[in-house]
Amino acid sequence: MPLQYDAPAEDMRFILQDVLKLHTRTDLFADAASFEDLIPSIIEEMAKFAAREILPINATGDQEGTKLVNGSVKTPAGFKETYAAYCEGGWVGMTNLE
Repeated sequence: MPLQYDAPAEDMRFILQDVLKLHTRTDLFADAASFEDLIPSIIEEMAKFAAREILPINATGDQEGTKLVNGSVKTPAGFKETYAAYCEGGWVGMTNLE
């Protein structure tokens, strides 16, 4: 059976908009037509990234684990490349919303 990930988008939207009231706590997206319209787009694109890039390496991460080798951290196969894709996609900048 192929692996599948369906992001709980409605739950995420509820937490961001209704619980955290993120749209009232930031002016970072003042140029956006509507922050309330932007949140679902962000969630949808991250869900695609998670399904396309992160899901396929989950098993490798579980099987190989992260190791400390001669004072350096060695991540499982695919993790370095996936993190690079995460950065290239602009997701690192999404963490500073305040």
